[in-house]
Amino acid sequence: MQSKDLVGQKTAEPWPLIKALKDHVPYNRALAAKALGEIKDRRAVKPLVALLKDSNKEIRQGAVRALGQIGDPSAVPYISALLKDREALNQYAAAGALASIGSDGIEPLMRAIRDRHSPVRDVAPRVFRKIGQPMVKSLLVVLKDRDPEFRRYLAFLLGEMGDPVAVEPLIDVLQDRDIMIKETAAMSLSQLAGENFGVDQKKWKDWWAANKNRRGIQ
Repeated sequence: MQSKDLVGQKTAEPWPLIKALKDHVPYNRALAAKALGEIKDRRAVKPLVALLKDSNKEIRQGAVRALGQIGDPSAVPYISALLKDREALNQYAAAGALASIGSDGIEPLMRAIRDRHSPVRDVAPRVFRKIGQPMVKSLLVVLKDRDPEFRRYLAFLLGEMGDPVAVEPLIDVLQDRDIMIKETAAMSLSQLAGENFGVDQKKWKDWWAANKNRRGIQ
């Protein structure tokens, strides 16, 4: 199939596009993957999963983006494998695809951010907001993790997420023995609350008691 023939296939049956995923021309494979993502036909999931092993990095990226658009949870294990792709941009795309799928994508994303060197950390604030409160609650569950570097990162991330449900747990973090963790929690609290009491846990607790029922902080 010529590339010009792929244009206009978006509302048609997916089979010509699925067939084009095996085209010898990389551009045609990429175009087919993009179109399949746009029509969101679940019959394309398995063929797109196969494309995640393509030798061309742009093809892998296009396939994982399409799978995210389709949103089928059955693709999560295969998308998760791309979180360790040698190309950072493909790891970003995999993280975005998992977030688009929703709660089913939380577990692999949590595993990814445990690695302090993972590129997924670079896009986590933006990507995790797609999932919303279920993601925030998953972060809160591990806020007392034994790894201080991970606790600090979580405290930072919760501020970036922008959900006031994290306020009270972050106030509790202010009793951490690690000053860097306390300072990060204080900065996140300032982001969430629009106040600045530094690492003074008592002032934060008093403020919270007076304001926790205020609209937007419940």
